[in-house]
Amino acid sequence: MKSTEDFISVATYIRDRINPGLFVYGFSVAVLHRPDTANITLPPLSETFPDKFIDGSVFVKAREEANHMESIRVREVSLPEIIFVNTPNALQGLIKK
Repeated sequence: MKSTEDFISVATYIRDRINPGLFVYGFSVAVLHRPDTANITLPPLSETFPDKFIDGSVFVKAREEANHMESIRVREVSLPEIIFVNTPNALQGLIKK
């Protein structure tokens, strides 16, 4: 591939069509060996595939905590009443009240 845009385009196309581990390996090797992407710092594999380095029960507990906190946040949030004052209908509604 002649340009970085072509490289990104092909990588985007292939990303969803092959095994994620194979994609990360191939993409990493290509980025390290291309002269136009050699200065890019890739994240460590532990950030890309945390499930390979951390016990699965940690993710289960994190999902439970996230769901619990989300249910608390949903109950606490109340939406304010919005009045659009720049529209003629809104002004007429306020005048009639």
